[in-house]
Amino acid sequence: MSIPQHAVIAAAGFGSRLHKGMPKCLVDVNGHKIIEYQLALLRNIPDIRIVIGYHADEVVQFVSKIRSDVKYIRNDDFATTSTLQSYYMGCHKLHDFFILLDGDIIPQKSSFENFLDKFAHQDIIGMAPATTQDAVFIHVNDRQQVVEFTRDKISPYEWSNIALLHSDHFINENIYVYQCVEKFLPVCAEKIERLEIDTAADMEYALNTMRQLPEEYTL
Repeated sequence: MSIPQHAVIAAAGFGSRLHKGMPKCLVDVNGHKIIEYQLALLRNIPDIRIVIGYHADEVVQFVSKIRSDVKYIRNDDFATTSTLQSYYMGCHKLHDFFILLDGDIIPQKSSFENFLDKFAHQDIIGMAPATTQDAVFIHVNDRQQVVEFTRDKISPYEWSNIALLHSDHFINENIYVYQCVEKFLPVCAEKIERLEIDTAADMEYALNTMRQLPEEYTL
């Protein structure tokens, strides 16, 4: 079984809606930082890259205590650039598939492992049950391929901000990640369970979920 060799975490932004005054990846959720959960799930990935910006040194200082071989890419223009541009910086000249993971996402352990098991050197988009505010809904065809992203046409699933994609797809444009991905649809879809911590309501939902499924969110 082949596993991806690379992962890029987009962690340059800050948690403005959570009013935490820190990078989203350093927000504490049930006793651990978001980045701790992510690094635990990526422990078998040899090349991890984190795109940093807001309070960058704090991220480096914290992560370096957990894993010493992480590569850091600075996006000093994080306030005026998009998450897509952070990924572009993170995977630039990689020319390979990589795991894409936003800095405010905590994947469910078994679901994420199953997602990685599907890797076969082709693009895969993670679709999650639609639970978040401002969801970008995903529509699939009968071949389980994503054919459309939309904010208007409701579906049971949303863009999870988790994917396995080839780096050559990424462009340096100030648009959303899904708008870049739209250009090469259809793409294989896989269901994935995850928590997205973007608002106070998201935090409450995450804590309730962790209480119900503690085995899925242990380090």
